Amino acid sequence: MLEMQHNQMMTDLKRMSQDISEALYKCQHLTKENQLYCCRNCHLLIESNLIQHKVRMLWKENRQLLRKQIALEECNIKTKTLCKEGSQKIKDEYSRQAAGKQIIVVPGSKEEAAMSNPCA
Repeated sequence: MLEMQHNQMMTDLKRMSQDISEALYKCQHLTKENQLYCCRNCHLLIESNLIQHKVRMLWKENRQLLRKQIALEECNIKTKTLCKEGSQKIKDEYSRQAAGKQIIVVPGSKEEAAMSNPCA
């Protein structure tokens, strides 16, 4: 009986030694894997920061472009208004001169075209 217990104890010790070796191997493997994940995470954080920086730059550029677009649209509106005013002044002046000289405008002539579209 004592010999059986001794044999069982020796078997358990061998198994425990093997279990410890396996656990140590798994621990080393997990440590290496963890280091790889840490490196990968570090690279991804750097990449994420770069992307966030680029996004901020693009937002800033977009805001500047929107401001320029608004300014150009306002300028376009002012230009159209000035063109209409100028066209009306030319038309009025032409009408005043025509009334003073009593010019007869023949339908289809250049004079009629000029009166209907002074910018042409």
